[in-house]
Amino acid sequence: MTQPDLQGPYDEFVSRLKDIRRIACAMESCYRNPSLIQSSRPTADLAGIGATTSNNVNSMAIVFIASSYEDFVREELTACANYICSNYTLTSDTVKHNIRNAYWKSTLQQLGYSKSILTQTKPNVPDPAIIAKIRSLLESASMLVLDDNPSQIDTTTVVQHNNNFRPHVVDEISARIGIRNLIARTAEGTKIKTYFGVATGADAAKRLRLKLDDFYARRNQVVHSLSSISGYGVNDVLDSIDLFDAVADSMRLALTKVVSNWSSGLLPP
Repeated sequence: MTQPDLQGPYDEFVSRLKDIRRIACAMESCYRNPSLIQSSRPTADLAGIGATTSNNVNSMAIVFIASSYEDFVREELTACANYICSNYTLTSDTVKHNIRNAYWKSTLQQLGYSKSILTQTKPNVPDPAIIAKIRSLLESASMLVLDDNPSQIDTTTVVQHNNNFRPHVVDEISARIGIRNLIARTAEGTKIKTYFGVATGADAAKRLRLKLDDFYARRNQVVHSLSSISGYGVNDVLDSIDLFDAVADSMRLALTKVVSNWSSGLLPP
């Protein structure tokens, strides 16, 4: 059985983090040395770059880090879910039940996005695209949820979640496919321990949960209270990049270890 690609999503995420670092540092340089930059675009007032501009860029960077991290987690867990579903008959009833339950919940959420099946332009008639989407969702859910048949399963649905990927959410999603305590497993990574300056996974796990919760509190402040933000410095952004670089590396290694056990016949109990 083909092993899941855990390296690809990691490489892409690290590449995004590098771009965010470049952007944050470039803006800092522009702010401190405004005479060094110019633009041929007449509507770009680069002379107006200042503290507010820098603050806005750093705030956007925080949001982009969060969305990129969530993409990374989804892609990593989708790869693992693909492997599990390819070996669905070999997994325990508990894992099967969790997958079917998660699939149903996610299907209901996606169905809820389509408030109407009609087109928005007159004459109001059933929209073929919406009908096709609903049919696909219902047919797949019918086979898996009702008949326990994974042949048409969409594994991205298994790892779908509408909330921020705080530690408890990541643990909840990974548990659907039999990977329990993923954040604690991630905290065993060398990069995480080095980042926090601790020797044990237990200490790292406590600090990691608090740090990630704090990061998401800041992310939500940016998104929901733009007018009241006091500002984030470039050091805040760079520290967040260092954190998530360590998280991504350690999570990839933790999942690689899990999959290695699966390929040895130790599928989720």
